[in-house]
Amino acid sequence: MDYRFQSVEFVAEGPATIVPLEHFNKSDMLAFYRLCFPGQQASVADMQYQILSSLEAVMIFSLDGDILRVVQECYPDVKVCCADAQKLEQFASQQEKRPAPEEAEQRDAYVSFDEKSFFIAVFRRNKLQYAASQEASNDNDRAFLLLGIWKALELHPQKDALHLEGATKELKKTLAEYLLNID
Repeated sequence: MDYRFQSVEFVAEGPATIVPLEHFNKSDMLAFYRLCFPGQQASVADMQYQILSSLEAVMIFSLDGDILRVVQECYPDVKVCCADAQKLEQFASQQEKRPAPEEAEQRDAYVSFDEKSFFIAVFRRNKLQYAASQEASNDNDRAFLLLGIWKALELHPQKDALHLEGATKELKKTLAEYLLNID
């Protein structure tokens, strides 16, 4: 069977970091990645990046060069993407569509949960202020880590908004005990 594809995306999952577009330099990717993730093994050939034009930023991540070569043998024009970058772009798009808050200082936190982790991004006036992934495989850990981030960023429990994707009813109930503006 001969299948033809117009486009193929390969989504990589793993440690990633964000750099402002104006400070991005391909030749610095490995050094920057090693600085952010000293325990990760990566080589120059493993380094990948994805431009997030709506955020004027670049997501740097790694993908094992052997895996990439195998994928490219099957799909020579494959586009390699970062899972966190896709979530971040989705959140940025949602943020842009939201009406302007009555209070100019209101921030919006978007959180996406999967089986073993969550990704959070915080925006104010459509500008990214914070983004991170956290490992947490149960609701107690998720609530603890999320509320810790909320406190560390000095987000307001009544005014700032929390937008949840993939959260369990139990987690929503726990978070509602501390935060008032949840959807």
